[in-house]
Amino acid sequence: SLDVLKVEKTIRTQMDNVSNSMNKSLDAAEALCQHHGVTQLATYDTQPLEMEVAVISSTTRRYLEILIKLDQLMPMLQTLEIHDVLSLEEVVNQRSILKRQVRNIALSVRGFANGLRRRMHAPPAAAGDGLSNAKGRSDAPRPTDRNEGEAPGAAAGTALVDDSEPARETG
Repeated sequence: SLDVLKVEKTIRTQMDNVSNSMNKSLDAAEALCQHHGVTQLATYDTQPLEMEVAVISSTTRRYLEILIKLDQLMPMLQTLEIHDVLSLEEVVNQRSILKRQVRNIALSVRGFANGLRRRMHAPPAAAGDGLSNAKGRSDAPRPTDRNEGEAPGAAAGTALVDDSEPARETG
């Protein structure tokens, strides 16, 4: 259906934006490590949770790739804090922004799925057009006016997190 195609395109765009943001953050963190002579990343005492996942679509694959990038960034940020390249406040802020970006993808997908399910079960006259429900309210995530901002103090004004895309919320 046309609605499903719109939803898939919106999710793909959101994932591409987050993936690009993660790539820029990884590049900036790697550059900071090299610039400050950091050659070994922090390790954790606890073993990471490892599990096999079934990749059944390109969307699932993209989301998994984003999670892998997030897992690569976390020890880099911790290492930069240990070496006094970033402050604890900067690392906490960076981690919060990165995790929020990933979480917003899942929230958007859930919101779209719920909206499409409601429309599917709604009487034909109440289905409306676009992605609106019977009350005319969009079930699609909408961008907020709030900008999460860049991380303060990253070397030479380089932010580790590209947060130029507004956060999305379900509504």
